[in-house]
Amino acid sequence: MPTATRLRLLTAAALLATALAAACGSGSPPGGPADIPVVRPTPSACQNASYPAEAPQLDAVGMDQFAETPTGLRVYDMVTGDGEPASGAARVRVNYTGWLEGGCVFDTTYSDQQPAEFAPANLIQGWEEGILEMRVGGQRRMVIPPQLGYGPLGFAPVIPPDSTLIFHVELLDVIDAPEATATAEAQATAAADARATAEARATATAEAAPQTPQPTAEATQEPPVSGTPEVFIPEVPTPVPGISEDPSEPGY
Repeated sequence: MPTATRLRLLTAAALLATALAAACGSGSPPGGPADIPVVRPTPSACQNASYPAEAPQLDAVGMDQFAETPTGLRVYDMVTGDGEPASGAARVRVNYTGWLEGGCVFDTTYSDQQPAEFAPANLIQGWEEGILEMRVGGQRRMVIPPQLGYGPLGFAPVIPPDSTLIFHVELLDVIDAPEATATAEAQATAAADARATAEARATATAEAAPQTPQPTAEATQEPPVSGTPEVFIPEVPTPVPGISEDPSEPGY
């Protein structure tokens, strides 16, 4: 099943709770909008035909082997993990399979060998409660009653209303908030160091390049022409018509 569908399946609890609360408080009469039709999973919603034979199987654990918690969740640890605890983790990476009570495989990561990654706080209540008690390396079976899963609304057309769900969960890794923050800070520091190194190299290259001397003001002046002295030639006035240059002539 595509990852987007897995996310929708496992993170729909908040929306379902909101819708259920609205329906319960609406006071709609029988046959009104609050009535939820029974939805049966279609054959295409069950993935049994493509489910690997070597993947975890439903009948590997008997129903009498589960221990019930105060909330009604039933769990059985097939393998007890000894790695990091999932409690307090920001995200978890898992392989899992989900069955309906009749044996329909409605969701799995084992068919395409693509583990899923979730934030536990965004999962349905049964998943959140069951997985936060695990450690990396652990494998757990969980039987989730309707009130801890999808309730009377179900998740059409895959999960009918009031369905009890059975999950096999294998915890592969946990990503806690401090680790995620430290990783982001380390990446930011590395990027800043790379920029500083590039700027230093650019500066060093510019300083090492040969400098072209700039001409001075004296060098830009044109030298005087040598060999011929400068001679001042007075300007000869131009005669004005009608005026004699001889003082003895009239009109001067």
